[in-house]
Amino acid sequence: MASELRRKLIEYRIVDERFRQEYGMGFDEFKKKNIVGRQKHSFNVESDFCDWELAVDGIGTINKELKRILK
Repeated sequence: MASELRRKLIEYRIVDERFRQEYGMGFDEFKKKNIVGRQKHSFNVESDFCDWELAVDGIGTINKELKRILK
């Protein structure tokens, strides 16, 4: 189970890094600056927001789960 979680964690980190490079900021700043609204809710930017939010949430969730099972 831990190996599957680590694999998924790597995938989420890759997604996070790709968006960090594309937008030149982290997810929290992206959200705070309302990039989706500033881009007039374009499909691509909204899709990026959803994918990025999933990745960031997944990173946090998986890290917590790994700490729990590896105690």
